[in-house]
Amino acid sequence: MFCRFCGKELQEDSNYCPHCGNNQNNYVEQQFSNTIPPAIPIGYPPAIPSENPPAIPTGYQNYTQRQATMNYAPQQYNQGGPQSFNLFKRFVGTLIDKIFIVVLFLLVFIAIFPFKGPGLLGVFTALFFMSPHDYEYISHGVVSSFNLSFISTPGDLDNFITVVFSLLNIIYYVLSEALMGASPGKRFLGGIIIDSKNNKVDIFRVLLRGICGGALIMASVVTLHNLIGLSYLFVVPLHFLILDVPLFFIRQSLIDLGSGTIYAKRKTVANPSGISAILS
Repeated sequence: MFCRFCGKELQEDSNYCPHCGNNQNNYVEQQFSNTIPPAIPIGYPPAIPSENPPAIPTGYQNYTQRQATMNYAPQQYNQGGPQSFNLFKRFVGTLIDKIFIVVLFLLVFIAIFPFKGPGLLGVFTALFFMSPHDYEYISHGVVSSFNLSFISTPGDLDNFITVVFSLLNIIYYVLSEALMGASPGKRFLGGIIIDSKNNKVDIFRVLLRGICGGALIMASVVTLHNLIGLSYLFVVPLHFLILDVPLFFIRQSLIDLGSGTIYAKRKTVANPSGISAILS
């Protein structure tokens, strides 16, 4: 048995504790009137019939607190409200994603056109620095020499590559966000996508994000490139500037606003089985 006051071990049926000198039979009557004992064994203190019961001994409180910390429970992301993903990390993550997409695009394009692909990409590289209003000065024979029925002019090549690149963007982001909860670049830096209720996004919002992203790319190309006549050298930075301006004020891009989502800091917690998991 243990002392009801100091928690030290006693011989069975002992009435007095040799360590603190307290009478074990007077435990209820004293009600911790002078000091709070430092520890108490499991199962104590017993119920005390009083309107104002005494404080639970410190040792017992510590024990229950330790027990509470061992009982892990699933949590939502960022309890108490979303914690915005660091802007610098978001920009770096976007840069990483775009590098992945460009490399993936080159591989896919070369796979589709193993012999003509490098030549077509070479012509498009020249178009990248030109206004579409100047395409008329390029001989159509430069493009038609590749003998592709759907690409006969520089404008056709421009439109074809733009559409393929836009579709690849949508596929890249939809698949990665559906499978990992964030694009690879942003997830690597600790980001995660959540909705306005602080929950992991569902497939509907992931698809909506992909559609918004693709629509914004096409809108930038049609407006800035085809209508105004800017080269892609200016269209690309202007597109990202327009897309990300709201980030500096409300920490959401136009894609976030259009899909009702937020990029937040990822939080790792332990679930009841003890396995570290990303919860939402």
